[in-house]
Amino acid sequence: MIIDPQQKKSERAHALRRRAGRRARRRMMRNLSARGRPGSRRLLALMALVIGAMVIYLLAVDRGSEAVLGHATALRGDVIAVAGTSYRLAGIAAPPPEMFCRRDDLDYRCGAAARDALAALIDEDPVRCVPGDTRRSGITVARCFVDGRDLAGAMVLAGHALAGETYRNEEMEARAEKRGMWSGRFEESMIRARLN
Repeated sequence: MIIDPQQKKSERAHALRRRAGRRARRRMMRNLSARGRPGSRRLLALMALVIGAMVIYLLAVDRGSEAVLGHATALRGDVIAVAGTSYRLAGIAAPPPEMFCRRDDLDYRCGAAARDALAALIDEDPVRCVPGDTRRSGITVARCFVDGRDLAGAMVLAGHALAGETYRNEEMEARAEKRGMWSGRFEESMIRARLN
């Protein structure tokens, strides 16, 4: 019987590939074994990361289901109505609509100006509010956004509202730039009392 040299060569190459594949599988199994090798630690870390991401996603989806989306109306400088429900913007206090402030030796309704500024920020765009606690007055406190922009932060930055801890930097910038109410005089303590 005569053996073709090409056939013999191809069988050897096939046998070498099979042995190399078996060695690679053994190495992989050793790395995945629970003997404390780096491969198993990496796999466990990856699994923990995936599980953690899934938990965070599920919590975010659950929280997002509480959000209210709709067209809003500015009732005050820190209160809006969305879908028939009033929401007070969390972390800020704006002057009431009837309040007067003084600028350039003239009195003006800074409360009405704050309400108008909030209405201009909303500008017919849909508002997304994430409700928080309900205050004693019955108004729900919420964080509200238009196109991803935080309405409370924008009101403080424009100088039409005073801030709690969350928007302290925006208030310092508005004060330094003399924006809104900061361009004149107003009863700061009266507005700050509404933060609590």
